[in-house]
Amino acid sequence: MQPNKTHPRRKIDEQIYDIFDEIVPKDTETLEAIAETLEASHAEEIAYHNQVVAGLNKRIQGLQERIDTLYIDKLDKRITTEKYDQLEAQFNKDQEDTNKN
Repeated sequence: MQPNKTHPRRKIDEQIYDIFDEIVPKDTETLEAIAETLEASHAEEIAYHNQVVAGLNKRIQGLQERIDTLYIDKLDKRITTEKYDQLEAQFNKDQEDTNKN
């Protein structure tokens, strides 16, 4: 690369910055409105994320409670060992699948 020539990427970056300078609002009211909208949107995303995580944790806890109850049923001979193994495997798989989300 020759020292007196501008790198093509730098030229493109400068052109992009020039375009942004033209379209960015200059008045503070508009900038504040944009910032408030972005903050509200972000808060909604966080609330949604927390809601989804809480739902997944509740599902995992429910599956664990089923496994615990299933074990007691096996000990009390209310279900066969084969049925226990089948259901435990299913509940464990459901837990794993839920954890992947």
